[in-house]
Amino acid sequence: MYREDKTTQAAAIILERLGGKLTRLKLIKLLYLADREMLITRGRPISYDRWYSLDNGPILSETYDRIKEASSGYNSYWAQHIRSAGQEVMLAVNPDNGTLSKAEKAVIDCIVAKYGQMTPSALRNYTHRLAEYKDPNRSRIEIKPEEILKASGLAPDEIAKVVDNIELQGSSALLASYQ
Repeated sequence: MYREDKTTQAAAIILERLGGKLTRLKLIKLLYLADREMLITRGRPISYDRWYSLDNGPILSETYDRIKEASSGYNSYWAQHIRSAGQEVMLAVNPDNGTLSKAEKAVIDCIVAKYGQMTPSALRNYTHRLAEYKDPNRSRIEIKPEEILKASGLAPDEIAKVVDNIELQGSSALLASYQ
């Protein structure tokens, strides 16, 4: 189940560390890389978003929608904290990042340190070289967690455990939302 709160807080950290304003492309790539790294190193993503290969590389689907909606006045948690104008995304109000774990914050900081100085086009090119990326030919192709984990070299039985855990956490969150 998509974690808009954590994703917004992760985006706010990235924006804050990199001057408060980025292009849409750069922000979505850094968020994807943080989600990917968290999945590989900790067995769970930050956002619980769905990942897709698009022509400009991998994205977080719901997050990409939030970025586009933040320029239209949509009143989501994301739009209350992050604004979009044209191709730029900026931090409007820094949210409390209390729902992010220390591990998630550390991964975000690591991603910013490693990739934050890359240009948007360099990030695009880099994400095109990731093993899970497939050219969608002007469409979109879903990226499954298994593909990312396989590319990282995890054994098949470990991949199955991680995927089962992600599905279990998603089901638990969905069940809690109905109570």
